[in-house]
Amino acid sequence: MTTKKSYGSKDIVSCVNCGSCKALCPTYIENSTELMSARGRVALLNRFSRGEITATSKLCESLFSCILCGACGKSCPLGINIADAVYKGRRSLRSFDKKRLLVNYLINLAFKNPALSFKLLKILKIVSDIPHADRLPPFRHLKKLGISAPNSVFRGGNSVFRAQKPRGRIAIFTGCVVNFIYPSYGEALLNVLNTMGYDVILPPGEVCCGAPMLESGMEDDAVRMAEINIQTFKNLNVEAVIGLCPTCIHFIRTAYPKLTGDCIDNALDITEFFDGKIAISTEADKRFTEQTINPSLKAVYHDPCHSKYSLNISSQPRNILKAAGLNLIEPAETGCCGFGGTFRLFFEELSDGILENRLESYKNADVIITSCPNCILQLKSKIKKRKVIHIIDIISKVMSNEHV
Repeated sequence: MTTKKSYGSKDIVSCVNCGSCKALCPTYIENSTELMSARGRVALLNRFSRGEITATSKLCESLFSCILCGACGKSCPLGINIADAVYKGRRSLRSFDKKRLLVNYLINLAFKNPALSFKLLKILKIVSDIPHADRLPPFRHLKKLGISAPNSVFRGGNSVFRAQKPRGRIAIFTGCVVNFIYPSYGEALLNVLNTMGYDVILPPGEVCCGAPMLESGMEDDAVRMAEINIQTFKNLNVEAVIGLCPTCIHFIRTAYPKLTGDCIDNALDITEFFDGKIAISTEADKRFTEQTINPSLKAVYHDPCHSKYSLNISSQPRNILKAAGLNLIEPAETGCCGFGGTFRLFFEELSDGILENRLESYKNADVIITSCPNCILQLKSKIKKRKVIHIIDIISKVMSNEHV
């Protein structure tokens, strides 16, 4: 068992202010001020921890504008985990900003009462379609992101789905966005796993991974979510716990040990599980794939931040897409899409600017593929004439001989 420790980086005092962390910082790239840079945030956190400065609106803006992508930690020559330090700072500031107190209350309400939240989402979508309702922030974001409640959620009735000739057992960590907004992704993964011969378990005890709570400074609530999920998934007799959202899997693998001293040690991102399991091995397979994938389409893979920087995933999705027969191109620049959970709500202009940078680098692609449902929400808010696809849909279409 991992030893539990206080969540937050203690090594920011070793920062030498070299500025390497600024190179990939999406908020600094978009808004070139020191307060919007990773180095600026570390400097403020150091001063705040020593009592040299107190809680102010500027300190809150700097820390809560961090998108928590993790890029800064990868580029730091000393390996300082700046995201952890930001989490700790937000925990200290959670009660300072009255506006955030209301948002935190709503976050807790939404993620602890999923059935109620689903009903509320349907009502909000109806209201957002009323003329001029989008002048109010909640309805504007719903409309801009194209969020609407499906007819039903993914998790619900049966919890075990058996294959005809089982070769093993897999559990799915659904995640909130897949469960309540994109249940078709869960259905696609379930069908693919059953087709491959895996019995699939959807344990009814799953709750939110806890990332929205920790991001908002609510560490105690994140701990409770983590403990419930660990109890739900850890003792299942399964080969792997597969997630469709890299933020969920990053949180399970890297945050749970820090929050609770325990973990779900067989949690895998979908691309890690399917890498090497899709291959064109015979001429018949090759002809089948050529009929399924349009070879003239130029596809680009968008790397989710938590996938790239926290889970160290890069080659796996590209291996899958190339094996599936896609004409994969690499953009000149890659980076964050600008979603970042509540970042999208509080820093809308900054979020849109980061997104525009990303779309410019993807302008030569006919289709954009990713493995993150949050990135899909963000990308689809601006992309209307091109396809934005979750990688599970590519895997599913290849296996069912449907056209991409």
